[in-house]
Amino acid sequence: MRLTVLAPALALTVGLAAAQAIAWPAVAAAQSASGAPPISKNGSYSPYELQSIREVEANLGVEVDPAADGKIIERIDVVTLEVFEPRDPLPVFLNKLHVTTRPYVVGREMLLREGESYLRALADESARNLRTVPQLSLVIVVPLRGTAPDRVRIAVITKDVWSLRLSWDLAFGTGGLQKLLLQPSETNLFGTQQSVSLRFNYLPKATSLGAGYTVPRIFGTRIAAAAAANVVLNNNTGKAEGSFGSLSVGQPLYSSLAKWAWNVSGAWTNQVSRHYVDTDVGYFAPGLTSIDPKAPPPKAIRYQFRAAGASAGAG
Repeated sequence: MRLTVLAPALALTVGLAAAQAIAWPAVAAAQSASGAPPISKNGSYSPYELQSIREVEANLGVEVDPAADGKIIERIDVVTLEVFEPRDPLPVFLNKLHVTTRPYVVGREMLLREGESYLRALADESARNLRTVPQLSLVIVVPLRGTAPDRVRIAVITKDVWSLRLSWDLAFGTGGLQKLLLQPSETNLFGTQQSVSLRFNYLPKATSLGAGYTVPRIFGTRIAAAAAANVVLNNNTGKAEGSFGSLSVGQPLYSSLAKWAWNVSGAWTNQVSRHYVDTDVGYFAPGLTSIDPKAPPPKAIRYQFRAAGASAGAG
C-alpha cells in the first residue's frame, strides 16, 4: 500500500460541432446558494472494498465520516494498492515487474480540491471517472473525519491491473501459416496511464509493422490524443507497398459541470487489399463463386487491388 498526499493545486469535408453538456440537475442545484445539496446514491460496498477501507482507516488513524457534505476539505490522500497484495493468491514479488499508477495521475481526476466544500455527488462522479480508466480495477473515494468537526479529508483508494500485455492471433491452413498477429503493449507507461504498443501482422503476401501511442492527458490538461501508424512490406520484394494509420485529439465530457466536449480525428489507408484462399491470393471470374487458385480459368484475375482513402471528422 502506498500513501500520497496531494497538494491543492485530415474526407474532403470536415464539419465542426461542439456538444454542450446539460448540467446535472442535482449538481446545478448545488451551485445555487439557495438550492438544496444533491443526493447521490450508491450501492453497498463489496467485502473486498470494505476490507480496503478498513485497512486505510487503520493506517491513517481516522474513521469514515458519514456526514461529510458541506465540510471543508483539508486533505486528499491517494492510496495506491499493489497489483498483488498479501490477500491475493499470487506472490507479491511479481509487483517488481510492474509500475503502479502514480498518485498525481489518480489525484488529477478528482473534481474536488483542498479548501473546497465536500460534495458527495462530485466525489462519486470523480470515482466514476476513475473507473473508466482500464488500468484500474478498484476505485473507492471515501470521506474521512478531519481534525475539526467542520473539516473532512478524502481517501482515494485505487488498485492497478497488470499493464504488460500481448495480444496475438495465429492461423494455419493446409498450405502453412495463414496469419500471425503479435501486438505487445504497455498500458501504464511509467505509471502515467499512457499506452504504447507495437504491431506485427504477417499475411502470406505482405507483413505490416507499426506502433501506437495514447496520452489521456496532454500537459496536465483534459485533452487526450491517440496515434497509430503502420507500414506494409511486400514479402517477396521486401519493399514497402503501403501504409495506414490514424490520429485523434479531443476533450471528453469529464464532468456534469463541464460545458463542452470536442474531438478531431483522421485516418488514412493506402495498401494492396488481397483475398486469400489458404495461403495464396484467390482469383475472381464472372459467374464463378469458387475457383481453385492452382488451376484458375483463362479469364480469371487475381483477387487483389490497391485500396486508398482518407477520412477526417470533428465534433
